[in-house]
Amino acid sequence: MGTKNHKLVDGKLLQMNKQFRDLKRSQQEKIKEWLFQEYRCLWMKDGREPQKKEAEIVDKVMEHIHAAEIWIPETEVQKYFSSRVSRYRKRIHRELQQQPQEENLLTEEVIMAAVTGEKEAVQKVVEHYSDYIDELCTFEEPQKDGTVKKRIDEDMRQTVILRLIESLPDFKDEL
Repeated sequence: MGTKNHKLVDGKLLQMNKQFRDLKRSQQEKIKEWLFQEYRCLWMKDGREPQKKEAEIVDKVMEHIHAAEIWIPETEVQKYFSSRVSRYRKRIHRELQQQPQEENLLTEEVIMAAVTGEKEAVQKVVEHYSDYIDELCTFEEPQKDGTVKKRIDEDMRQTVILRLIESLPDFKDEL
């Protein structure tokens, strides 16, 4: 059924000693991106670098590889991933450093001041939730050409902001 380095699986002759470098460039690029995305996803989910999760990452990527009908031994993917982890770590650190610092984080002091009605603190609370409010007040408007345009209902937005401001004094009861 084949030589020592080949095996017939599901009617396909597979090279059992295939290495990562033997893949087509497009296949290599897909696998590189899948590995990075799985690594990044775990990092963001845990809020820190994934440790001792190499097998979990490789397993998820192997699912992508099989779905794309790419043949590569899992040990090759593990070996390649291990060689790239430090690069992935540096890439994520760069991404995190490039993100704007959250200047509008709500501290306990800001919340307490907003509860008492201090204007600047109330403004910080509104700014903190502005993206969420915009998302809540967005609707899709069909255009004559068949496309859909997203718009913010300004009346609804002002109503939500007003309700948020009116509810701040009630927050005192929650503290």
